[in-house]
Amino acid sequence: MTDASFRYALYLAPAADSPWGRFGAGWIGRCAAGGAAGRPHPIAGIDPGSLDRITADPRRYGFHATLKAPFRLAPGRTLESLLAALHDRFAAQPSFVLPALEPRLLGDFVALVPTQDTPQADQLAEACVRGFDAWRAPLTEGELARRLAAGLDDRGRALLAQWGYPSVLDRYRLHFSLTGALGPDRPRLVPCLLEAAGSRMPRVAMPVDAVCLFEERGPGTEFSLIERIPFEPAPAPDAR
Repeated sequence: MTDASFRYALYLAPAADSPWGRFGAGWIGRCAAGGAAGRPHPIAGIDPGSLDRITADPRRYGFHATLKAPFRLAPGRTLESLLAALHDRFAAQPSFVLPALEPRLLGDFVALVPTQDTPQADQLAEACVRGFDAWRAPLTEGELARRLAAGLDDRGRALLAQWGYPSVLDRYRLHFSLTGALGPDRPRLVPCLLEAAGSRMPRVAMPVDAVCLFEERGPGTEFSLIERIPFEPAPAPDAR
């Protein structure tokens, strides 16, 4: 039986042994696929304590872009049935690559975002939100209150009520968080973060070749990769 306190999430996350997987683990100081925990790679101009603080949030979740935000399983649903449904849904999903990514400040945090529109990724996120909502338990009163405290507009509240998360469908924006909230030190930190991320990013496109199921085994604990649900491989280039 699945523990009712566990939460699950559908993420877009690069393979741990790929250039992007190694970049993400080195940046946040943790690989969600397992292995020894480390520390974020040093960044010039940011002291280790500050760097550890601002990467704590992405470190807990693992390097990823959200497809379906964390949720508890609905009554009668199991992890096994969720995995079976994921494999069934995405067995024939074609792989693709993301456009070039670049580091940007989004509100009060730094993230990697695509330099172009991402219709394939947007469609994938919508498929995850709509197709697997039957596995999501309703938000608790506390969860709902925390979301509403963010000051959502009418559309955000409607999406939250229907899908358990406000940044979905027409409000979805693919991004890979590199920091949590920067706070009052933001003017000093941002130039250092953007410079470091821009210089360290792999110079290859990020493949989207799987939906990744992550698990949180209790409130406040780290999210870890359970399984990568692979897509159909991209066709090989025509050698003619």
